[in-house]
Amino acid sequence: MEFLRGQPDAAAIRRRYLALITRSTDRDGTTTDYTAAERYLCATAAARRRKAKLGR
Repeated sequence: MEFLRGQPDAAAIRRRYLALITRSTDRDGTTTDYTAAERYLCATAAARRRKAKLGR
């Protein structure tokens, strides 16, 4: 994820990540689900690295 922090549009990536975090309240209290957000970061980093390797 350090790779993404160095990208020119790191702020936009962070906003999207934060928007994908879901919070809900159930009987046991508040639950936070990071699944979609973490998948987004991993997919974005992989795509950017592939692009960088190909020189695009």
